[in-house]
Amino acid sequence: MSYNTIYVNGYALSAKFESKVIRIKNDNALKNMLTNTSNGSTDIAYTLKQEYRKAIGETIKISTSSLAVEILAHVYPDKIAHAVENIPGLGHLADKVIAHTDPIDCGELSVDSNRWIWDTIAPFHKMIFGDIVG
Repeated sequence: MSYNTIYVNGYALSAKFESKVIRIKNDNALKNMLTNTSNGSTDIAYTLKQEYRKAIGETIKISTSSLAVEILAHVYPDKIAHAVENIPGLGHLADKVIAHTDPIDCGELSVDSNRWIWDTIAPFHKMIFGDIVG
């Protein structure tokens, strides 16, 4: 899968844009940005939406808050899975989690059966994650 390099707050992130879908590489650059940057998921979501519009020529129908929550909800379980993957008895479970967290596939409601989850959580984004949603 060929990714585009997207710069957000000095971090080089990898994303791919398709009709109604943004795919984000869940790699160290993404994790480092979220660890070291205040409001990181919101900044990423906002920038990805702008880049999607440039690449596809239309606005993706995902709110910034919903996209930000989905990013966080994939990155942190992935980090935990990588931390425990070498513990006897947990490797198989960790592999299953990792398989579902990279890439982070963020699609509009019409193509993403999980969009309703992120849309439902989105209004609580600031309270749950501390990000300021713009």
